[in-house]
Amino acid sequence: MTSLFGSYDIETMNEADVREMIVRPLLHKLGYRQGTEANILTEKRLSYSKAFLGRKKPSKDPDLVGRADYICEIVSFGRWVVEVKAPSQELTVDDAHQAHTYAAHPEIGAVFSLLTNGREFQLYRLSAPDEPIFSWRTDETEALMPNIENLLGPEAIKRRVHVPVDLKKPLAKGYNSKIQLSGGHLEYTRHSTDVQAFQDSIGHMDGMRASVIGEAAYRLPDGRIQGELDLAGPYSVLDQINKAAGMDVLVFSTADEFISNNVESPTIFQNVVRAALRPGVEFPIPPGVPPALVGQAPGAVKFPLPFGFAMTAFTEAVGYIQDDRFRGTFDIIYDFRFDSVPSAIQAMLPPQMDLRGEGTFDIIIK
Repeated sequence: MTSLFGSYDIETMNEADVREMIVRPLLHKLGYRQGTEANILTEKRLSYSKAFLGRKKPSKDPDLVGRADYICEIVSFGRWVVEVKAPSQELTVDDAHQAHTYAAHPEIGAVFSLLTNGREFQLYRLSAPDEPIFSWRTDETEALMPNIENLLGPEAIKRRVHVPVDLKKPLAKGYNSKIQLSGGHLEYTRHSTDVQAFQDSIGHMDGMRASVIGEAAYRLPDGRIQGELDLAGPYSVLDQINKAAGMDVLVFSTADEFISNNVESPTIFQNVVRAALRPGVEFPIPPGVPPALVGQAPGAVKFPLPFGFAMTAFTEAVGYIQDDRFRGTFDIIYDFRFDSVPSAIQAMLPPQMDLRGEGTFDIIIK
């Protein structure tokens, strides 16, 4: 058989072969190595070699027969054990209970027990030793690695300290099937337009930051990943305009199967927004915009929108996950179409205008 772990003939293998040819490569693939923070223990010595729960009773506690083949630990965060059987042996409830005995021993304190005979794997939670929470055939390992990593990978074990088990397909390596956005910012670094009269005005937006308020990323039924982003800009007037135009929460999506953890191969999220405003909607005058440009006298702070407009904005955000942050760059192309423009400002405001914005983002996730 050919697999993620190389070629092997399961029919000729014994228990030791399964340990070294199938299980150990899987542990290495997950990121575990002996002598590291993501450590592999074999033959762990127990001070009390009895199977017991609660208070020790040397005269009554049964002996702990054997030891777990592997104990995988994230130092100071958690452990899980692997019990290996020969390929000729069908996995039984008794085998699961044996693995549970190792996992439940107070000197081991594992959160999961993984049982395998080289043909299949069964993963049990400590609190439910009778029914596996996840099982797969060995030839399915490569296809299911993201799910396995999300359950047993070092980062997943760290998160298990506070986060419930999530059996759904993860969004990224080490993350669950839903990622919360809990802070961060976007910074607009450069703006340009094809209408020269507006170039100086939009230059005031360079260096502007918007704060990330929240929302989340999740997987759609068709398999794509979708993210919702709620922002608060540096000026309340822009928030009011965005809300009035239906742009207060931005929705992005990607066809990538997983959000990248690799800066060299980032994930591309895209968003298309179409919005429109009717003439007469009243807003504060945006910072940097001369009152005359919107038909108001010098010193005016509000104005009724003297014209209507329709806008299409295409945004592409390119980023990657690192250290619980989603970082990258974005590029926005706006297409404005104006109507009912008063004759007094027609010379400054053409029927159509393109605007482009570029910037960076750094979003805190959990």
